[in-house]
Amino acid sequence: MFPSQGTPHVCRNFVKINILWRCLIRFHCISALCRHKLNHFYRFSLPFPFTNKVEICILGKMLYIQKENNSLVSSRRVSALACLCLLWLFAAGVFARADDKPIATAVAAERFSETLPGILSSVPHIQQKPDFCGEACIAMWMQALGYPASQDWVYDLSGLDPLRNEKDARGCYPDGLIRAARAIGFKTGPCRIRIVSTNPRGSIRDAFTDMLADLEQGIPSIVCMRFDNRPNTTDHFRLILGYNADRREIIYHEPAFKNGAFYRMHVNDFYSLWPCKLERGRNLIRIRLEPGQNLKMPTASTGATNADYTQAIMAAKSYIKQTDFKMLCIPPFLVCGDEDLSKLQNRALGTIDQFGARIMSAFFNRNSLPVFHIWICKDSKSYRLQTSRLLRISNPPEGGVLSFSNRLLVADASCMEDFLPVGMARLLLHARLPNAPLWLSTGFGLCFQQQDYFCSWRNPALVPPFPSFEKFCHTTTPNPAQAGLLCQYLNASGLLCSYLRLLENQGLQRDPSGAASLQSVLGPDGQKSLQAWISSQRVSEDIAARTVSFSPNP
Repeated sequence: MFPSQGTPHVCRNFVKINILWRCLIRFHCISALCRHKLNHFYRFSLPFPFTNKVEICILGKMLYIQKENNSLVSSRRVSALACLCLLWLFAAGVFARADDKPIATAVAAERFSETLPGILSSVPHIQQKPDFCGEACIAMWMQALGYPASQDWVYDLSGLDPLRNEKDARGCYPDGLIRAARAIGFKTGPCRIRIVSTNPRGSIRDAFTDMLADLEQGIPSIVCMRFDNRPNTTDHFRLILGYNADRREIIYHEPAFKNGAFYRMHVNDFYSLWPCKLERGRNLIRIRLEPGQNLKMPTASTGATNADYTQAIMAAKSYIKQTDFKMLCIPPFLVCGDEDLSKLQNRALGTIDQFGARIMSAFFNRNSLPVFHIWICKDSKSYRLQTSRLLRISNPPEGGVLSFSNRLLVADASCMEDFLPVGMARLLLHARLPNAPLWLSTGFGLCFQQQDYFCSWRNPALVPPFPSFEKFCHTTTPNPAQAGLLCQYLNASGLLCSYLRLLENQGLQRDPSGAASLQSVLGPDGQKSLQAWISSQRVSEDIAARTVSFSPNP
């Protein structure tokens, strides 16, 4: 029983209330809780100290207030209740967190029972990676069929190549997702459904009926539709799993949200959102996911894939959008810098590309490496700013800083010539041996230092006597000079590759310090041979110009 059925005096009060209510809706001043699904009926209760429990009801875009016993609120209290209600809604909208996800008017986060007829209740939910909504939808259905598919694997079947064309560094559009679905082995059927201009709603209704017929046979569909009804909304893929005829609601998995399983959407809202912006209202996009006889078995990748580079490039673009940074991709390195583009290209094609190619050909398999991020800052001011933003380090060390967990190197271009190759070598080593002992990580980087910045560690007169392998490898603060000389000796003797392979195969769990493996590689006289080699080293005048030779990978 709504106030519209009461006295004209009370109705006039509600006319005034709803004028304010509509203004709040129009200017988005109310909270997301009451802004979504305004086309349907919602009711919630609020206890007020001066009357019985009051129900605030939203029907369409009208606001009603009634008491618990279904009697109308007296005309004297209407204005007071409405003002308190609208003040609460306004405060909830003003003080809502800035990082709250926008809630589409067609989405309600109410989970349905898995016993509803016509729903595919065994499909797991996967939250999408940025811009990978369609890929996540296919991965959900693949996992329901018993295939360990991931959204990255689906993307790699789409034919997009961000390394060949930077414009491909995005999620799949309908054509790419259709290619991926057909490459897996799904019978997609015709995916573009023409909307008849003279009867658009009839065209949508016929396509909707066909989709329901597939659902009755246990075949879900992926639809490309607008995310919500905002003018600046984007297109979005959703996995349609069922239909509730009593409520006239579509049941679907929403890949955009963490807990997006079994969302619901009214048919009228679905009809209005289904024509996506990409097709300009001419076609509907529906991808049937009927399994073929031989579905493609997912394969695990050991290194960076096109999906990894796409995610890395998109993340870098979103960060540098409001800055002077440029971006270059030299696999497996993604290089960003705020220098002139010509200088950045020279550095990228010089130190990074050439040095990276030489060290990878000697010690690493390029196909098994992840994506590494290198940020080159033009001066110390930019360097301090970026380390603070990227790594939350307010007082960074001179030259550059490393983050193994983020596979990130941030360098100061004014004094990074010695740090860059050392940092790159340490990042590459950590990717191959994540638990490498500290002495090996330090020494491996210094071993490939190309200039005379730290040449004192090569002078035996300035290096303390070398302790036993057992004592040296177990120390928590290894001497950098000794670590660098040991790794350089292993490299000069052609044993560094063998040592790394031994640690990789046997694992560092049994030999966390690497001492036993080192003794095994160098033999019983390894300590004496190392000391003799150190004594033979001398600092020459051309040490700044010469580079360390790489032993070939046996």
